[in-house]
Amino acid sequence: MLLTTLVALAAPLLVTAEPVRTPAPGTTERAAIMNGLRPLIENDMGKPIEFVVGSIKVADGFAFIRVTPQRPGGGAIAIRETIYSADAEMMDGLVTYALLQQRGSAWSVLSYVVGPTDVAWTPWADQFGAPQSIFQ
Repeated sequence: MLLTTLVALAAPLLVTAEPVRTPAPGTTERAAIMNGLRPLIENDMGKPIEFVVGSIKVADGFAFIRVTPQRPGGGAIAIRETIYSADAEMMDGLVTYALLQQRGSAWSVLSYVVGPTDVAWTPWADQFGAPQSIFQ
């Protein structure tokens, strides 16, 4: 009886994490993730932009992405023409890391960083409750 009670009480604590996955190019989910970040980056870089995707890792309603913005068709964005112009010499290009959370069918940005020279996303798992596995 005691064992049954303990198992029943502990059951809500035994959460099975979803395996990390990468949405395939052309999928609705991948587009929704990119569209969650797009308005912020367009604001920073000026319109229009498209993303070159380095990686997307999704699990448990969170997505961690590494992308590089560019102009449609592959044109480079000059850092000096962005809101980052004053910091350009201290940046590692325009590579962007972002953490998003799914809310219904949309993805909302929890945090992002452009051109970091360190691992600025290290606290994001604890800060936002995201699974550590997506940052690996």
